Amino acid sequence: MSTNVNRLVGLARVSTSNRNEIANQVTTIKRIAEVFGVEEEPTIVEAVGVSASDLPTSEVWLEQVMPLLENPDTHLVVESLDRLGRGVGILAELEASGTRIYTPNGEYLSQEGA
Repeated sequence: MSTNVNRLVGLARVSTSNRNEIANQVTTIKRIAEVFGVEEEPTIVEAVGVSASDLPTSEVWLEQVMPLLENPDTHLVVESLDRLGRGVGILAELEASGTRIYTPNGEYLSQEGA
């Protein structure tokens, strides 16, 4: 499956300091990039010790992830949507910006609803 996505930012988030879980998520993120035919290796941002509820206001999200997503050709990849939290705040913010979200299920969200 190939897309017109040029760059991906992978978010690996755990609320604990479990390095094994981060490593598993990074492996999954890289696999997703391959499935979607993105040639450039994804930029990985690790959010260790960041709870789902704290993610939207965290330094990791505001200073690392969001600046990378300002480029319209860059989209987000996560192991699962719950890595973004259980609320709709971040999803709504990403949808409004036109950022696609890729998961292992191949699902993605975009402003166009594609």
